[in-house]
Amino acid sequence: MEWIGVLGVTLTFEYQVLSTYLREHAEAKKRKGNHKKSDFIYKEIQVLFYVKEVIWITYFLTLGAYSALVGTILFILYGAWRRVYRQEIPVSDDDIL
Repeated sequence: MEWIGVLGVTLTFEYQVLSTYLREHAEAKKRKGNHKKSDFIYKEIQVLFYVKEVIWITYFLTLGAYSALVGTILFILYGAWRRVYRQEIPVSDDDIL
């Protein structure tokens, strides 16, 4: 059972990395005035991410896997850290998807 949780947490982190990347590039396109309506799907993705994290937290608390809660909290904080990072190092025009 624990391996299922490990796999889920690993995939959740990959999901967070990709959704953060999409958000960063959509926001960069918007600043440049070169965005499409589909670029803003990241907002829905972000809502799903937080709902999913609440489910993981509930799962880990129910299972008693308290060490896994640390990973979940780190994944939630990753998005906040990336926002601060991109304020300091914005996506360059050459890197925009």
